[in-house]
Amino acid sequence: MDSISLNNSLNARISQSFGSDGTSAKRTKNDNEQKMQSNSAKISKTLAALAVLGVAGVAGALVFRNKNAKGVKDVVSEINQAMGDVTQNLDDVTKTALTSLDEAKNKSSKIVKRFFLNNGEEVKDAILDKGVVKMSDGSLFEGFVDTVNQKGDKVLLTYKNGYPSESFVNGELFKKYSNIKSMPTEVGAKVVEYPRSFGAKVFKMQGDNIEKMYVNYTNPVYDDALRVIKMDSDGTISATDVKEGMIVAKSKIDGLYPEVQIFNNNGEVVRTVGKEGNYTVFNDFFPDGSKTMRGGRLDFDIVSDYADFYQMRNANFIRYYNKGETVPNRVIEITKKGLDTVVNEVQNQNGITKTFEMQIPAKGFSEKNPLCITLKSNGQAYAQAKIVQKDGKYVDLSDTPKEIMREIKSKMADLRTESRTKRLQFVKWSPVQEIIDSLLN
Repeated sequence: MDSISLNNSLNARISQSFGSDGTSAKRTKNDNEQKMQSNSAKISKTLAALAVLGVAGVAGALVFRNKNAKGVKDVVSEINQAMGDVTQNLDDVTKTALTSLDEAKNKSSKIVKRFFLNNGEEVKDAILDKGVVKMSDGSLFEGFVDTVNQKGDKVLLTYKNGYPSESFVNGELFKKYSNIKSMPTEVGAKVVEYPRSFGAKVFKMQGDNIEKMYVNYTNPVYDDALRVIKMDSDGTISATDVKEGMIVAKSKIDGLYPEVQIFNNNGEVVRTVGKEGNYTVFNDFFPDGSKTMRGGRLDFDIVSDYADFYQMRNANFIRYYNKGETVPNRVIEITKKGLDTVVNEVQNQNGITKTFEMQIPAKGFSEKNPLCITLKSNGQAYAQAKIVQKDGKYVDLSDTPKEIMREIKSKMADLRTESRTKRLQFVKWSPVQEIIDSLLN
């Protein structure tokens, strides 16, 4: 399936769900300790609400670390922007569940919240344990909560296996809750359904129709991380990633191509992810003001992959920029010439453009299909090596001088380093490097 077809297919799946506007709040720094503690309290309440939906164990880790984080962000404001009425207004049903459990210990509330089993028997001792509602004997609660909200609306919240299933306000279906499923962009990738301990998919209903949809996801391996996702009617997805009490990434995803900002602990953008032609591009920004741009293929899961974990596969180019410059001073590009792979590096040095071009044959290293390496200066070729294999040895048909071969080997070593450190893993380096080394021994 080509990228356009997959993009349309993926958007078709996504567009079955609905969401609201994804405008993000402005990132702010709060150095005042009192403000930090206040934020921590707000985060605790917000994440506690998410815990009712199935995000077990997240609140404590995030709030604790948030108190000591450098440059604390207003996480609650940004999560509220991402989740809309799911957290900003902490919808009445979620409030009911939280308040009911808290007030099961102290009976001071004027509003009565009552827990019932499906057979109608009332439960007096429901317990919230790491996002799951349990009975006093540890079994999972199945039944419903019957109460009213602060507006006086009658609220009914049903539970299955300890988690919310549906909510009703004044007899009308209000929300549905379900398990999360992965949403991979890679063709043929298996779709995984996660247990509710990973989070929940929340459908806000308008009659029998889905009005909005939200997902909150946390992987127990990274129990201080939370991914909050919402989907709008045209298939566009907005995601906010929170780690250690701070916003670490914001994303908009339309089909195969995410638009991402990734932040460091000071709230500075250190990477962006975007699109150039048919490529996904990573822009990495460094403290000295320089940057690199990598372009290639990105396979990821919309739901379960935190944006700062994205890894590019089979990068097709990398560009290097000095501080304040818009024209790269070095470019490495990988293209195809028939079935052969062509690696082309162009570097500007003291006003001279140096080019290293290597054409790697798809099959063997014969006289008909040699490994060709060409060196150019300002576009003019000044050396070329044609390397073949004869009698188990590698031979340069061009009889290239040793000093030129040393230059070639130096370039090969640089490219091999780039393939490892910049994830430009586009060449089977072992046989190529073996050829170069053998010619210089």
